[in-house]
Amino acid sequence: MREALRSVDVGTQHLLSDTPERAGTSGDNFRPILAGQIAGSRYYIIGGVTELNYNIASSGVQLQVGGSSIDGPRAQAGGSRYVMNVAVDLRLVDTRSQEVLDSVSFQKQVVGAERGIGLSGSGSQVEGLLNGGTGAMEPLQFAVRTIIERGVFELLAGLQSRDPRPACLPAGPGGAL
Repeated sequence: MREALRSVDVGTQHLLSDTPERAGTSGDNFRPILAGQIAGSRYYIIGGVTELNYNIASSGVQLQVGGSSIDGPRAQAGGSRYVMNVAVDLRLVDTRSQEVLDSVSFQKQVVGAERGIGLSGSGSQVEGLLNGGTGAMEPLQFAVRTIIERGVFELLAGLQSRDPRPACLPAGPGGAL
């Protein structure tokens, strides 16, 4: 939309040309902008991210074993899991009447996990520590993009048919979905 408005703005200043080989040679070498030239929209989609919960569930365990004296080896292990969620609400609006034609809400849970182990030990002359672990989490931006794409698909499929499944899924034997 921004680029279309910029083109109209530059066009009204007579700076656009459809024949660049004649650029600067003639004062009437410009693209005319006529009233009603740009077709208006019929619909627009509005909405936003309505939930972003960083820690709706978490769990973890840590275990440490070793001698009770200062000297001696020790080992530790642990892990944790956590869940986030993100939700979007979208509405399809008729541009002319401002009537909300359809609305959808989607949410997605994002799961993360961490695991780690460690060894430590000390003696009269030597100390040592070794830790390692892994962690993984679904990308939050990917989750947001996925549910927005799903919402837009559902809204646009609803323009073709009130029930989007027949338009999107092949019919089974006997016409059953």
